[in-house]
Amino acid sequence: FGIRMWKMLISIRARRRRVCAGAVVGTYGQARARRMMVVLGSGGHTAEMLDILEEFLRMDSASEIELIAYVVAATDGHSERKALELHAQLLTDIHLVPTIHRTPRAREVGQSYLSSVVSTLIAFSHAWILVLRDRPTVIVCNGPGTCIPITAAALIFNAIGITDAHIVYVESVARVKTLSLSGKILYPICHRFLVQWTPLKQVYPLAEFYGRLV
Repeated sequence: FGIRMWKMLISIRARRRRVCAGAVVGTYGQARARRMMVVLGSGGHTAEMLDILEEFLRMDSASEIELIAYVVAATDGHSERKALELHAQLLTDIHLVPTIHRTPRAREVGQSYLSSVVSTLIAFSHAWILVLRDRPTVIVCNGPGTCIPITAAALIFNAIGITDAHIVYVESVARVKTLSLSGKILYPICHRFLVQWTPLKQVYPLAEFYGRLV
């Protein structure tokens, strides 16, 4: 009985991930997702994002993708390896070579606030270059702060008509009652905002809720 329940739980979460993956492009159509930029945080954030992304890459609409670019912090070799491993596993299903962009962090753990001013400016400058060069139509992220410069650059370029990128933010499963700092910043300005717990949906009515995804 215990094994059957565990298999059922895994099946339910897999279906929810497929729904979430479909929501990444759902209302925008396949054309919207042809140029994807995925911002990987680190550790658990990366694992959550790649779980969702794997479901999307297995969908028929994934064959329409022209570009998929992963943005990782320059010091985060783990996320880069995991992204490449995912594509290696799916190589028999899709023929898409991912692009890896390494970007400087706006602020490292323990870094002084004074020196972080300079590093933040560098991170934003690098983000503007990446967005302008790739011209993504969808940017998917789930924090942490690495995603802020990328989404800010996209929104600025959208406002002046250079790009037409839609921002999809998936809040971490670890956030049950309150949003992360990145979530609080992006909630009012991103195009789609997904949460994984009912209390967050109750507090943030514009968020989309499909249950736990991981």
